[in-house]
Amino acid sequence: MFYVLSSHNIYALKRQFKTLPIDKTTVIINTTHIEFRQQAISYCEENKVRYFVTESDGTAATGKNSFLDRFEEDGVPYAVLIDGDDYLTKRGVVMYQRLAEQKDAPDALVLFNQVNITAQNHHLAERSQDPIRPHEDPNTLTSRYVQQS
Repeated sequence: MFYVLSSHNIYALKRQFKTLPIDKTTVIINTTHIEFRQQAISYCEENKVRYFVTESDGTAATGKNSFLDRFEEDGVPYAVLIDGDDYLTKRGVVMYQRLAEQKDAPDALVLFNQVNITAQNHHLAERSQDPIRPHEDPNTLTSRYVQQS
């Protein structure tokens, strides 16, 4: 199940559905902006997107807790939380769906710094394909969670 936490940008909310499957996505509308709230509700209703409006105090923590409450109530085995102004590519959607289908799927997957570590039988890190990203040397990337060779 994909969850989009949206608070202020209707363009970014609409952009989510260029890749996210409507039938597997829930929008959490958590905002203090009345105009945005109405725009988001209208968009979700017109496009048959499941949504919930939650109480907001304007902090990110309240929005994240709204998501956690919804996730718990839904009782689904996994969740992918997407901040409303971020974007998940088609490839990312497929990757998360395939990961969820695995019998030994991890409890958590953390992505950071646009770098991912490849399968165990490969001994390299793969940089983002975006040519404007800095050229990190995979050999200098370190983590206490990655076995160093």
